[in-house]
Amino acid sequence: MCFEDEAGQSLRADVPPSTLQDALRSKNGRLPSMDMICTYLEACGITEPTVIGEWVYTWRRLKLAEIEGHRRNSRRRLASVG
Repeated sequence: MCFEDEAGQSLRADVPPSTLQDALRSKNGRLPSMDMICTYLEACGITEPTVIGEWVYTWRRLKLAEIEGHRRNSRRRLASVG
């Protein structure tokens, strides 16, 4: 997949377009993996450590919320069965 940076220079990502598309529109309602986020950022030409760190921090917070949501849903299901 090719992208252009702000100066119009072509960037090349060694990831098939369909893989990035799948990561961005998750049908299972889950976050893409941290590796996929980093690959996506790299494909977009984002290399500044501070910016990548902000993405990683945000991903971790969202992942924690996702895990907590799944735990709450599991408890509700168990409570309704018992």
